[in-house]
Amino acid sequence: MLQTEEQFTPENKKLMVLVVDDELINREILGQILSEEYHVIFAEDGKKGLAAIRDHRNDLALILLDLVMPGIHGLDLLKLIKSNKEMKHIPVIVLTSDHKSEVPSLQLGASDFIPKPYPLPEIIMARVKRTIELEEDRRLIQSTEKDSLTGLYNREYFFRYAEQFDLRNKEIPMDAILVNINHFHNINERYGKEYGNTVLRHLADLIRVLLRKAGGFACRLEADTFLIYCRHGEHYKEMMEQAASDFDDNAAASGNRFHLRMGVYPDVDKSIDIERRFDRAKMAADTGRNKYGQTISYYDNKLHNENCMKSSCWMISGVRWSSASSRFITSLNLTCVRTSLSSPVRKRWSAGNIPGWA
Repeated sequence: MLQTEEQFTPENKKLMVLVVDDELINREILGQILSEEYHVIFAEDGKKGLAAIRDHRNDLALILLDLVMPGIHGLDLLKLIKSNKEMKHIPVIVLTSDHKSEVPSLQLGASDFIPKPYPLPEIIMARVKRTIELEEDRRLIQSTEKDSLTGLYNREYFFRYAEQFDLRNKEIPMDAILVNINHFHNINERYGKEYGNTVLRHLADLIRVLLRKAGGFACRLEADTFLIYCRHGEHYKEMMEQAASDFDDNAAASGNRFHLRMGVYPDVDKSIDIERRFDRAKMAADTGRNKYGQTISYYDNKLHNENCMKSSCWMISGVRWSSASSRFITSLNLTCVRTSLSSPVRKRWSAGNIPGWA
């Protein structure tokens, strides 16, 4: 709880900006320009700058970073910032008089530049405001794309992104994968929802490790079900065994054991829609249900043929024998039931318009 009157000052309501520059005059100029609208803090070299970023990583709206400094060079500091998951979200504007540094700075993740000698104060303020606003917009958009519990994509964005990815990369073979936990509902019932959420977050972290090796993207579909869309590979057994081991080690620390299942639809048929590809991955995963020694299952030709046999069946009713013509006549009612993992589709025909019947 805030205790002093000083803590209620307007300055504490301003967004925080860090200026990292070894020259006092540059820090003073930027401080004078920005302090009316922002809470400005300073660091006089790269080492102190890094310490300030770590201390204020959750509060910083922007970093203004000089490149040529003693100790840690600005480009090296920029690389450290953008490679750290707790700091990389902070936008960085590079302060430089060297135009040759612009490309490597952008490649490392800089958002913009302010040239030296400095332009008019209005230009500096406009660039600062624009960079902060763009980052706020990005975070807002990202919040609508991500699952709030795990930070992975949500279902809607995942399927849209997969479709767009395929449009741009038609020749790249891809695998559709489903991962979940056997009997996850028992975990929630026995240990409570909060513990179950911890388990799901840990599984999401393991999936991110898989993605770094395989390349691709993932979403949390629902409850304990996760989808992965990645480049075609043959290494899932090894990866799954490692993930399951890590998962078991974490679970064992709390005295519990959980069993992961993975269903893989390899080298997907891109002529079918994206959701049907993951229906097939789910079918593969379901073959491993309650089989604790089987952690990974594939949608192969055998499973495909079984699915085709089950996907269409005909139910015939209303056939009657005509003694006058000595044959079955047209009181035939035929119902075709086509099933899929998403929803069954039923169609009914009379005998006069049965497809494929003369």
